[in-house]
Amino acid sequence: MVGTVCFFISLCWCLTPWGRAWDLFLYDSFFLLRGPRSPSGEIVIVAIDEPSFGVIGIQWPWPRSIHADLVDALFAAGARTVAIDILFPEVSAPGEDAALRKALKRHPSCILAADISRVEEEAYSQEIIIGPHPSLTDDTMATGYINIPVDPDGFIRSSCLGKPPMEALALAAVRRYLGPETQNREFKDGRINFAGPHRTIRTISYYQALSPNIHLPTGLLKDKLVFVGFNTQNISKIQQHLPDYFPTPFTRWGGGYMSGVEIHGNLAANLIQDNIIQVFPVFWILLISFGICVLTGMLFYRRKLLWGGGVVVLCWLVLGCGAFFLFHWKHLYVSFLFICLPVTSLYMVSPFFYYLESRREKNYIRQAFSTYVAPSVVQQLIENPQQLKLGGEQREITAFFSDVEGFTGISERLTPTELVGLLNEFLTEMTDIILGHEGTVDKFEGDAIIAMFGAPNQLPNHAEQACLACVHMQERLVSLRGDWQTRGLPPLKMRIGMCTGPAVVGNMGSSQRMDYTMMGDTVNTASRLEGANKAYHSYCLISESTRHAAGSAIAARQIDVISVFGKTEPFRVYEVLGIQGQLATSVHGIIEAYEKGLQAYQKRNWDRAADYFQQVLALRPEDGPSRTLLKRCREFRHHPPDRNWKGVNSMKTK
Repeated sequence: MVGTVCFFISLCWCLTPWGRAWDLFLYDSFFLLRGPRSPSGEIVIVAIDEPSFGVIGIQWPWPRSIHADLVDALFAAGARTVAIDILFPEVSAPGEDAALRKALKRHPSCILAADISRVEEEAYSQEIIIGPHPSLTDDTMATGYINIPVDPDGFIRSSCLGKPPMEALALAAVRRYLGPETQNREFKDGRINFAGPHRTIRTISYYQALSPNIHLPTGLLKDKLVFVGFNTQNISKIQQHLPDYFPTPFTRWGGGYMSGVEIHGNLAANLIQDNIIQVFPVFWILLISFGICVLTGMLFYRRKLLWGGGVVVLCWLVLGCGAFFLFHWKHLYVSFLFICLPVTSLYMVSPFFYYLESRREKNYIRQAFSTYVAPSVVQQLIENPQQLKLGGEQREITAFFSDVEGFTGISERLTPTELVGLLNEFLTEMTDIILGHEGTVDKFEGDAIIAMFGAPNQLPNHAEQACLACVHMQERLVSLRGDWQTRGLPPLKMRIGMCTGPAVVGNMGSSQRMDYTMMGDTVNTASRLEGANKAYHSYCLISESTRHAAGSAIAARQIDVISVFGKTEPFRVYEVLGIQGQLATSVHGIIEAYEKGLQAYQKRNWDRAADYFQQVLALRPEDGPSRTLLKRCREFRHHPPDRNWKGVNSMKTK
């Protein structure tokens, strides 16, 4: 009880302005540890700076014809996109607007800036968009707002890419720079991944860009995204008096303030390189924090106080290094203060904790696994607990998914009592077979069974055992259907999908409720194969990896080459027909004729393929895959697929 109160008090403090200030300080320190990195080669800043004022010799604001000359010069030097971080809200001198407008018309990849201001009064609030004057633009010209969100401490860290009715200047420029294919791409907000302090991004003076052939190396602006705006050189000395300069994480460590145009340039580089920093959701951090507090609380109870202090120091070091790794290499910020501070406070009051005696390891394993794995597997885990890696590990497994055909209609014809009784009988029988083949039941979802073979126990022939279990389950269902029919109950038929491959398996959930489960592409593919049975009117489809891993123990035939929802690469699927050596002679003829028909079908020989499929149906009239492909042959005979068709059937749904 005391530990829980301590945890929540520490957590509430982290959410206060003081706690957030600490968190932001730790966040900024990651930039210090990382240091400046090589800037994006796609971005160039054209700075309106002191040398430019000296060379041009005109007081600001400069005539717009000069900006028109700049636009022409930049595109003539090879720039792909130009974003101008200068507001042009009013009419200029005669002829000046026309000159800039013509330059913008000549170069549609030029983006102008706008400002979105909110007027707050007691009676109302209103947003005002201050954009380019209508004399400069038309409907074809792109505009982006230059507003930058400011954190409570006055620093710039975050992005705001979308603010209806327009996008941020950086995002609008990136869309023009990358081309039309990005129009439907979703860019996510996050925190700006600054390359370094002021002037880290390649910066040239405005006067140099006006005459690039004279002042710049050849090709410097080739295919670049150019941002134009104020970016003085002596910013660190006069930063307090400039309106468009802001502190960034590097400012805290002596990096000076950064101009707005360079902030836009950093954000654009993040969008191009897809390395904007995402913040790990606080909700999950709180769950992790609570779990770690429970774990460390138990350690504090069982160890000496000095040892517990070492645990706290280690926690700060490990979590801090882990958070920095995610920040630097994965562009993900995890607020480890929310984890470490509650642990620290928990340690400080640990002498007052009273805990119940923890369960012994063997009892925990028996309780955790006895309900969904075979007793022999439980005993194996008790004898070798190191095989069980709590929290998840990657293993080679065979994932199993099953579902009852037409269960919704069946449930509508039965009373609740009858339905529950039938379903419990079905699930019990099927589960016994899975456990008998040393499989693990992951979960039940209504009438569906989700299981795995090869975890948590070591099962070298898991694919073979999974396929044998499938055959025995279907055989058991045949006898059960006869019994159900005599009792006036509907017969149940079950579709099965299996896939062999790597998956993450382990106990997942919270410290109070966890399940041993599996995740990964192998699992998703098995689920899709279960659903693919509907298209072929089949009852057990397996992946090519399962077919190869099962070896000669089973008899199977290749059904088709498919691509399933969520996967880009097509793959072969097979139907399990039985156990090798226990098949009727006619089944071998069915396999041979069907596979010849499939080969002809994939070579677009519709008539020959149809003949083979009809041979199969002569031997087995109810053969669903043959009926399915025979129907396709007849359709393709009149409406052939396009030339790029490679014999792949695309499954549009899950």
